[in-house]
Amino acid sequence: MGLPRALQLHREGHKKEAMLHYQRAVDHGELKALLFQNYGALLREFGDESKALSIYNDGLAEHPNDVGILGNRVNLLIEKSPTIALKDLLRILRISLATNADIKIIEKAFMNILNTLRDLGCIAWTLEIIKYALSILGENPRILSQLVILTDDGHLAEHIIPIIEQRIFECNPTDQAELFFALASNDVNNSRVDQSLSRFENALAPLLNTIPEGSEDAASRQKTINTYSWNFGCALLKAGNFERGWKLYEYGLVVHAKGLQRWQRALEKPFSNQQLPLWRGESLAGKHLLVIEEQGVGDVMMFMTLIPRIRDEASSLTLLLSDRLKPIYTRSLDSSYNIITRYDIKEGRYSPGDFDLSTPLGSICQYRFTHLSQYAPKVPILTPNYSRSKDLRQKYLNQTSKAEKLIGISWQGGGQPTRMKDKSIDHKSFLSIISPQPGIRFVSLQYGNTEKLINKWKSQGFDIVHDALIDPLQDMEYWLDQVAACDAVISVANTTIHGAGGLNIPTMCLLGRNPDWRWLQDKNNQRSYWYPSVQIASYNSNDQWSTAVNKAKQWIHAGVPY
Repeated sequence: MGLPRALQLHREGHKKEAMLHYQRAVDHGELKALLFQNYGALLREFGDESKALSIYNDGLAEHPNDVGILGNRVNLLIEKSPTIALKDLLRILRISLATNADIKIIEKAFMNILNTLRDLGCIAWTLEIIKYALSILGENPRILSQLVILTDDGHLAEHIIPIIEQRIFECNPTDQAELFFALASNDVNNSRVDQSLSRFENALAPLLNTIPEGSEDAASRQKTINTYSWNFGCALLKAGNFERGWKLYEYGLVVHAKGLQRWQRALEKPFSNQQLPLWRGESLAGKHLLVIEEQGVGDVMMFMTLIPRIRDEASSLTLLLSDRLKPIYTRSLDSSYNIITRYDIKEGRYSPGDFDLSTPLGSICQYRFTHLSQYAPKVPILTPNYSRSKDLRQKYLNQTSKAEKLIGISWQGGGQPTRMKDKSIDHKSFLSIISPQPGIRFVSLQYGNTEKLINKWKSQGFDIVHDALIDPLQDMEYWLDQVAACDAVISVANTTIHGAGGLNIPTMCLLGRNPDWRWLQDKNNQRSYWYPSVQIASYNSNDQWSTAVNKAKQWIHAGVPY
């Protein structure tokens, strides 16, 4: 009963039962710090953030200096109330310094404060905290790396980078590498690609050319190589350096990811490398290739645009796809493609001897798609159920005699809270794009539970269709037919873009803050290189969504041109 039982159940993964016993512990006065820390975290996991905050507050009333409870409250508040979270972070730092906490705890406290200040745009305060941190921690590479991030401000760069370059070689090999990686990323993000590649080689050198101090150090070095190679590869892809970027993209198969997806590139291999060799880029003439879908429906749809070229080269090609996507591509691709699911493997219909080579879907780019001109070779790549799409279009237009054009809309993307914030557009800005206009009806293509929100918008006079019969999370094939019923699409960078782009429908992508490796950082590039029909309206750090909103409005007024 109470706290011991709650902790046991929590460890064993029986979270709902653990919740009951945590509450009993509170009711019975077992007010240990660990109770408030764990109970609040579990409440947050179940979506009850209000009660979680209440539990954290009660816990701090009992244990005002417990950094565990404070840290969890920071995690809860950091997105919605960063200035309040900052107070807790400063409190954690004061407590850690006063209690002579482990240096790693103090370092983490400084890093959290610096990240928050930077996100708030408080550059002057960030610099002051960096100076203070260096006075406490000395030549700490993680604090110095924050200086690298600040060099995105051109005025600061000329003062900060020389300081870092002078101090790099005072660090141990792993810390040297971390700083060189940070400088390399800064260079590539500022279009200094050649210099970034040189810095990247400098980062690898101390890790590869010095002898590790035992197996633990060797493992740590390899983890550092994996992580920073993945991050740098993604930065190179944004910069348009596909030759090196796609090679480093392979590290995503061994780099951990936050959340339910264990790896940055997650896939379930049906056969081991010993059973079925990996394709390494050699000729596919006379070969039967098995291409394995990776996690992330949008990425699968994106990489599938390149598959026709691979199919033309191989003697035969089998695609291992999810149940959600198999019906779409069975209709979209010709009979020369063999499309199977994991159920076919499980039932023993295929064995390693049926294939010559295998490859993860995302790994094909490094061998055959290293130049921008090689993308979007077949447009469109997707084929809807035209009969059903026609019926949906008629259904949506017949609801009013005035509508002549349907524009699909989606405003939210991202799985993790931080990515959702970066990729989604706020409702006020989005509503200004889809304000009522003669002859236009908007169709919600947004996945998730949006009916209540859309009904609210409709009550405010917005002409939006919400089709409760279509759930993209349950039936993507039906959802794709809905996308095909539209004349055009306006969406943030989520799966909707891959559906509309794959159908070659005129599309405006509202590209949010910090776009990822799927988009080029060159502001002169106004289209997706994966989909010719997808134009870009980007978030701007100076005016936020204003420029993008105006571009999307003008696009609608111009008749949503291709």
